[in-house]
Amino acid sequence: MTVRAVVIARNVQLPASAAAQFTGPANTVTVIKRAVFTNTSAGNRAVSAHVVPSGATASNSTLILNGQELTAPPGVGSSYVSPELAGVVLNAGDTLQCFADGTGVTFMVNGVQQTQ
Repeated sequence: MTVRAVVIARNVQLPASAAAQFTGPANTVTVIKRAVFTNTSAGNRAVSAHVVPSGATASNSTLILNGQELTAPPGVGSSYVSPELAGVVLNAGDTLQCFADGTGVTFMVNGVQQTQ
């Protein structure tokens, strides 16, 4: 078995509806260590995230972060470090699905992976 630090998502622009930003690779367990959402738009945005088991679809039962508001002070973006996602385990085929209620939100996730 090998354990290594990985960048799960880097500066991904979030879509307006749930879509997979990461799918757990075969024969691998991934643990999210840090997830950061950043609002670079001129307006407030809300972000949500689902952790979806392999073969399932995003639904209320998979929602782990619901409408976290990111304000946009003039000239400065705002960020949210998600304690809800820290420590989440994604097995092979599981997906991390995030979205925002408007454009201008980026997403960065780091973690560790163990191959089996």
